[in-house]
Amino acid sequence: MSYSDEPVLVHPTRRPVRLWLAIGAVALLLASLAYIPWHKHRLEELAHDATRGPRGGASYPVTLAGQPHQIELGWVQGPSFAIGLTPPPPAGATLQLRSRPGNETLAWNDELQAFGPGSARINPYNHYKLKLTLLDANGARLWSDSLWALGVHDTHGHNH
Repeated sequence: MSYSDEPVLVHPTRRPVRLWLAIGAVALLLASLAYIPWHKHRLEELAHDATRGPRGGASYPVTLAGQPHQIELGWVQGPSFAIGLTPPPPAGATLQLRSRPGNETLAWNDELQAFGPGSARINPYNHYKLKLTLLDANGARLWSDSLWALGVHDTHGHNH
């Protein structure tokens, strides 16, 4: 038997691209399955801790034209969205509302002291991501943001 002083190099085998794609697809599937209950739990925690306005909706501080305001993402009559603003907006202002239940433009309602009510029917226990744009009487944008209309916190569960 004879031995050589020259090393024999063994090249590592490469995993096929399909295997890496399969591993990535399984990881993505597992991540998406884990995200759904985590996101629901996170929204329930936000609803539990949310500052609530007079209509029971989630209330957020906003700044309009350099002035502090409070916006409440609430509901009334039916239920339908009614977006409160304190202090009230300038005369003729409208609020564009884009949400999962539908898109609409809401006028200020002096009786309700809110924009609305909207025409979309909503479940006050659900949470809705709202894209809001406040326009002045001439259609110029005064403010825009995306906020969560956090539904009534369900206290019937065991995790409250």
